[in-house]
Amino acid sequence: MSRKKTEETKKLFTAVINEYGVDIYALCRSFYPGDIQRSDSLYNDIVYRLWLRLEDYRPIQGIDMGAWVMKVARNAAISCYRHEQFISRLFRPLHKADNNVPDISDNELVDELYSLIDNLPPADKQLVNLYIEHLSIDEIAAQTGLTSVNVRVKINRIKHKLKQMHDEEQQ
Repeated sequence: MSRKKTEETKKLFTAVINEYGVDIYALCRSFYPGDIQRSDSLYNDIVYRLWLRLEDYRPIQGIDMGAWVMKVARNAAISCYRHEQFISRLFRPLHKADNNVPDISDNELVDELYSLIDNLPPADKQLVNLYIEHLSIDEIAAQTGLTSVNVRVKINRIKHKLKQMHDEEQQ
């Protein structure tokens, strides 16, 4: 029985991507105009999320498949964009105009972020790693057993703690 469901899901998924793939890619390009590599990466992330959530689709109150697909795509794109902004804000000093501040590559920023995360308590480390993996607040709440509000507050506090750790390290 599960095999039949899997085959049906594969067929539905293929049909969804064939029908809405161009619209999804256009959305990706709107987030990263001129950057095909990032657009492709975002597209792949959205397609993966659609695959994971496809069985969650329920036609409720007249919402058709296309609207649901684009909602998932927009939410994934916004989530990815926010994560990138979080990482760049965490490590870009406010006094960037100061000539004494060296330019840091994105790889170095990511390495520095992960070294700071390693210094967090295990519970905080778990939350921030799930957040970095682009899971939604609700998905993180489901995995950790916390409420969505609690996850949101804890992630915000962890962001401030990481920023403080980074600032202390810079001094």
